[in-house]
Amino acid sequence: IDLDGRDPDFAASLRTIGPVTPNPTFSRSSTVSQSPSYPSRPAAAAAAAPTVFPPATNPALLVFSARQRLTKAAEQEAEAMGRTNFAGREFLDALTIRQVLAMRDRQGLKAGEIERLLRLKHGVVERLGGRGVVGDIG
Repeated sequence: IDLDGRDPDFAASLRTIGPVTPNPTFSRSSTVSQSPSYPSRPAAAAAAAPTVFPPATNPALLVFSARQRLTKAAEQEAEAMGRTNFAGREFLDALTIRQVLAMRDRQGLKAGEIERLLRLKHGVVERLGGRGVVGDIG
């Protein structure tokens, strides 16, 4: 720490940053003084207090929640597979995707026929992309 204070470049960068404004803490034991810009009412203080939970726009949280939704949907699909009202599979493994692409590209089958034969949900084959976008390379 002592050597950092002697470094003129580091000291200059610290001077340009300036003093740090502490985050407000609303506990009774806090030693941080509240400035007038922070509300003094307890209800408003609790609403304005920083939270340990990241905001909903946090990309990591969005990925995590999307992954949870997809996992739940895949589990529901797996449970419904043997039932008579099953609409078809939407979540495919790599082998099924290769089969779909081979049926489409090599055998020339239409999307509806592939979906019927493999018990896929309507529109799944189109979502894979057209020829030239995704294809079977053999």
